[in-house]
Amino acid sequence: RFYVYKENSVWRFRGVGGRFIFEQDAFLETTGLLCSRALAVTGDGKRHIFASQDDIVLHDGNGMRSLLDKRLKRALFGAIDVANYRTSFMMIYPLKNEAWFCYPETGNSFPNRAIIYNYLNDRITEGDCDWRAASQGVIQTSDSETWDSTSGTWDEDLQAWSNSARRKVVLARTAVSEFALLDDGTTRDGVVFTGTLQRTGLGIIGRKRTGEWIEDFQQRKLITRLWPKVSGGAVSIRVGSHAVPDGAVTWSAAKSFDPATQLFVDFIVEGAAIALEISGTTPFKVDGYKIEMELTGNF
Repeated sequence: RFYVYKENSVWRFRGVGGRFIFEQDAFLETTGLLCSRALAVTGDGKRHIFASQDDIVLHDGNGMRSLLDKRLKRALFGAIDVANYRTSFMMIYPLKNEAWFCYPETGNSFPNRAIIYNYLNDRITEGDCDWRAASQGVIQTSDSETWDSTSGTWDEDLQAWSNSARRKVVLARTAVSEFALLDDGTTRDGVVFTGTLQRTGLGIIGRKRTGEWIEDFQQRKLITRLWPKVSGGAVSIRVGSHAVPDGAVTWSAAKSFDPATQLFVDFIVEGAAIALEISGTTPFKVDGYKIEMELTGNF
């Protein structure tokens, strides 16, 4: 079957030969393609994934499935730049079973953010991007050995003349005039990665007998100490507060925490909703945390 993606619908064509050549039918009558490059075939070759006017959709030729919940839909399509949305594109990273929808946020001419969908684990995350196009295939590279770098004879030389890596993804970073190989090495263009875990909109004040959490965003809270359950390298921690769950966060100054020598970090943060951020440039793992908190009132 051959699929034709329009702005407001998707059609199927099937070769039948004879006078009419193709048999056609409307596969998706009310869902179309956001822009010309917002479509890709998953790495297993079994499904199409594309960005529509108000969703990201996965289909196998028989039925379609929406991938975004209401919150992500509002966040994504409220953030896309309305004048430059046509620069958005969908790319596949087959080695990680991921589909990346790269799009420009408001004020950007080219993609700078991405919605990342793992079609093996059915999981969605978000990330940054600074490339305008991507392509996958075999990467052929030459070996560093030269003709006179070894004293062995032709029959004895076992060194490879070239190396090839299959199903790699090459990125076009036109802003800096370079091609980049995705997921090669431990840095991003020579800069060490900073891993960040962040949680906002925390309004928990207790627990019911059934084990269900009690949330109250009218009750203000005073945070005095944080006990992180962190292993690995040293991290940087900051605590924040905001007046409403989805409002702007006012962050405290970041404090370093070394799990090898420290047990807790002291803060003085007060607000109706609490936020927490843990980041580091060396590998670390967070198993949880405990907060020392006092309830201070409604105003």
